[in-house]
Amino acid sequence: MKKVIKLFIAIAFFINCTAVFSSEYYFCDTGDDNNPGTVDKPMQTYAKATTLFNTMLPGSSINFCRGGQFVVDSTPRFYNSSCHKDAVCEIKDYGDSNKPMPVILSLNGSSPFNFEDGGPSNADGGYVVRNISLISSGGGVGVRLSNEVNDTLIDNVYIDGFDIGVYFAGANKPANKLSNGSNDRIKLINSRIINSSKIGFLGTCNDCLIEKNTFERNGSHGILDHNIYLSSASKASTGITIRDNFLYKSSIVDGKCNGVSLVAHGVFHDLVITNNTVKEDAGKVSLACWGISVDTGYQQYEEYFKNVKITNNTLINVGGTAIGCASCDGLEITGNKIIDEGGILITGISVPVRDEDSFKSSNVLIRNNKIVSTTPKFSGIKIGGDNPYEVSNNQIWQPENTTVECIIRKLVNTNTDISQNDCEYHNGLKLDKLLVDTVEIIHVADEGNLDSYSIKNESDNATYNQPETIIDTKPSRLTNKTIDIEANTEQNAHAPTGGGSSHSSSPSSSGTSSGRNINIPKDETTTKLSNDTSEKSRFTSPLSTTVIQEDSKSLDNTPTPTNAVKENVRKPSSIRSITIKDVIDASREDYKEVNASTCRAYSRDVCLMR
Repeated sequence: MKKVIKLFIAIAFFINCTAVFSSEYYFCDTGDDNNPGTVDKPMQTYAKATTLFNTMLPGSSINFCRGGQFVVDSTPRFYNSSCHKDAVCEIKDYGDSNKPMPVILSLNGSSPFNFEDGGPSNADGGYVVRNISLISSGGGVGVRLSNEVNDTLIDNVYIDGFDIGVYFAGANKPANKLSNGSNDRIKLINSRIINSSKIGFLGTCNDCLIEKNTFERNGSHGILDHNIYLSSASKASTGITIRDNFLYKSSIVDGKCNGVSLVAHGVFHDLVITNNTVKEDAGKVSLACWGISVDTGYQQYEEYFKNVKITNNTLINVGGTAIGCASCDGLEITGNKIIDEGGILITGISVPVRDEDSFKSSNVLIRNNKIVSTTPKFSGIKIGGDNPYEVSNNQIWQPENTTVECIIRKLVNTNTDISQNDCEYHNGLKLDKLLVDTVEIIHVADEGNLDSYSIKNESDNATYNQPETIIDTKPSRLTNKTIDIEANTEQNAHAPTGGGSSHSSSPSSSGTSSGRNINIPKDETTTKLSNDTSEKSRFTSPLSTTVIQEDSKSLDNTPTPTNAVKENVRKPSSIRSITIKDVIDASREDYKEVNASTCRAYSRDVCLMR
């Protein structure tokens, strides 16, 4: 017993000593490596900072001055086995908060933050990177975690111009039985990853969070590149949550999006994709520009996905398919809003979205989604596969000249009950004056001088313009109903913020909506400091182009409508000209019990406006 007590005393003494002897080292581009590294006498170089990080005591920190710039021209290795989750080692900013975050300038394709030990994987971690800007002249990886890095936080980091923005890589063979060969408990939050020539985020981990980030203009090689690419081929990854992110301009080739914005291939359990906004500019997409897809993409691996939730996301102007899944068991696609004004979207939700491996999709629920498109060959939902699915309480708006069914059913799901869904026609759709502007990225004109770089955070004072969604007034035999689409009105993390504010947008379980704001960012929010993002060697990916080509060929063979949805679901209306604002204002009054003949706007057996 006395030995146990002595052991606890020794541990407590060690922890206290760690707190006492931990150090803060300061670096500024005006400093000198011969200085002691205090606030008043900072050191200078990135190489010196790397050396100190790898040897400093747990609880210590490396601090770069705001307004400073630091050059790295070869890839360092960050590894400190003394750091741990209860006494983290930090890399962060210090100084005048009115100055821009410190800039780490990467040259020669170097990767400035490479957290990795050599040899067999042996767990390390307890790292924090916060309030830093990483800018590349071309190539490299902004932040790379490899060989079993755990308990790491990446917070408010600006990453611009690398081949890959953030890479959670694999590991070598475990060094011992305590090693699992995986990166665990990692958080990427409040950050901005832009202009990656290949991929914004790549890799996988266990019990990880990707939250309140912006991914923009990542990828330049077509279908091989993505804003976010979850890849876990060799073994299952568990417990990844992707939440409240903003994804824009995925894999731009010749001015158009040509790659899935958020994709997952491999083996995943308990994957949650929720409250994200995936947006492209109207008409500037190809059929390969899908929104969110969790599906089979590797030739050499058996893939499957268990307990996947794709919920409450907003997808605007994507092409081909907005949301898809294949080889998914325990799949929920609920509460999403899909809006297409560009006339490119072919399918709102598709399961299975491509050929499945031996693991077939089952226990699938598609409910409470709202989907609208201007494409004549657009179908809201397409279901097939080897097991029956549940599809209910979805609202779908097709153009009046549609040539396909509202919900397409194939194979085992040919006779699936879809009577509890609401399909309507519209004869015009306009989404205009839509703005998202929570954070303004400013590059003061100084011919790209890094001293002029700054970030202005206005997330606490954001304003939102009321969108004006208008239904065309030309006469029609079809329903001319006001489209009731609610998109996220609270912004989904459009840039790094110091502490990060909460963002949420949850529709009611009944699928009704209380607001009709649709937020879209300005086309140009950033200007690269370095334009050297020329294409290098193509990133190797087992993703095949075959499925997309086959899907394109099948469009002309899509069956015409057969009134599969419940009878009289497309009700006639006497509406002449109604805007969303009219309905919002009028719906504050209770007209549920009025006679339908006196109702100007009528939806789902409820009078919205007299």
